[in-house]
Amino acid sequence: MLSLALWIVTVTAIYFLQTKLQFMIVASIAGLGLGTIQASTRAFFAQFIPDGSESEYFGVYSLVGKSSAVIGPLLFGFISSQTNSQRPAVLSIALLFFAGLIIVQMVKGGGPNVRK
Repeated sequence: MLSLALWIVTVTAIYFLQTKLQFMIVASIAGLGLGTIQASTRAFFAQFIPDGSESEYFGVYSLVGKSSAVIGPLLFGFISSQTNSQRPAVLSIALLFFAGLIIVQMVKGGGPNVRK
């Protein structure tokens, strides 16, 4: 959840940037969230997979990841084209991160992975 919060703050900050230096600073902060999100989501997801069903579950995980890699840019491009500005499009991505944060808070898990 901290990584998602970092991304929400980072993407929202991009909306207000005025200089290249500001962009470089925010981009450096964003780099902190890249690896953490990828690694933590796989580990978090893995604790819910029943023994023997790993390939099925990670297949769905991969499909969802690839779908979001299409939906995010399409949304960004659509909003950019409609507003003639990338600033509102950046905020739309922040809304997606915020929606993800709300969804993750509803998931029961995150404790030790004890399998029987």
